[in-house]
This record gives sequence, structure tokens and C-alpha cells, in this order.
Amino acid sequence: MIEPREQARERVREPSREQRFATVQSHPALDYALRTVQQSQVHLSSMADAKANILITVCSIVLTLGITQLGSPLLRWPLVVLTATTLVSLLLAILAVLPADRWPRTSSGELDVEAPWFNLLYFGHFSRLPRARFEEMLEEMMHDNTRLYTMVARDIYGQGLVLGQKKYRLLRWSYIVFLIGVFATSIAAVATVFRAT
Repeated sequence: MIEPREQARERVREPSREQRFATVQSHPALDYALRTVQQSQVHLSSMADAKANILITVCSIVLTLGITQLGSPLLRWPLVVLTATTLVSLLLAILAVLPADRWPRTSSGELDVEAPWFNLLYFGHFSRLPRARFEEMLEEMMHDNTRLYTMVARDIYGQGLVLGQKKYRLLRWSYIVFLIGVFATSIAAVATVFRAT
């Protein structure tokens, strides 16, 4: 099958993985910028974890109160709505902070250090290496700026991927579901009270 011209041109222009950072010279401003981006993402991750913990605590309290009051015939349906939406919100918040256990594998199930997304700076990857192999790979990386910048770029990208596609997306949905639940419960409670009078 012949690939489209645009894709073929992109392939020609795109440098190989090994050469992508070959022309980058180490510079204090560049190193500072990369460190700042990395620290910023760590801070954003901590903020996401704190927000998830707040939501987990609030949802747990609301869920406990809602379940204990389900016996009330007047507010049974509003409490069912509140309990259901709070449970969904709680599950989304827990999923947002649940650690991922993904790592590049070979066909035999071993760690694939040649995979494009292998990151020697990420504990989830290097913790699967024997210490001697890790130290050997780290030493090789320290003597090769191209590899070093490649690993830093992978680390920044990996952190951003987790933040953007997992933590903040799930947190957003968790808050939205919780707010919808509170709003729907309020409307259902008012409607139930007016219908009863």
C-alpha cells in the first residue's frame, strides 16, 4: 500500500529517535526551562491529588449521610439520586488518583528498554531493572546529552499525558457529576415537598 504524500514527507522531515536531540547543546537557560516545566507538572499533579482527596472525603460523608436517611419516605427519591451521583463522583475521584501500572514490555513480558516510550527517569520503569543495569544505563545517559534530553522530554511528556488525559479529565467529570447530583437532588427534594403538601 502506498502511503499518502503528506505522511511520506513528514517521515522524511522527522529525525529518528536517536538523532532528535543530537544538535541540542546544553545551556543553563534550557536546563532551567526543562526543570521548571517538570516541577510545574509535579505541582499540578499534587494539586490534582489534593482536589481528588477533598472530593473523596466530601463524597464519602455525603454518601454515608444519604444511605442512613434512605428510610425517610418523604425524601427517598431525592436521596436515591444524591446517593447514586455521589457514588459515581466518588468512583471517578478514586480513579483519578489510582496509580497506573503500565510499562513497556517485550513479547516475552520483560521490560522493553528499547521501546519508544521507555523512560529511565520514571520510577515505574526503572524499578523493574536490576540495580546494576539501571546504574549502567544511567551512566550511559549521563555521558550522552542526546539520551539525557530524550529521557527528560519523555518524562515531561509522560507526566503531561497522565495529567491531561487521566487526572484532570477524571477530576473534571467527578466534579460535574457531583454538582449535577446536588442540583438534581435539590430540585427533586423541592418537588417532593411541594407534592406532599
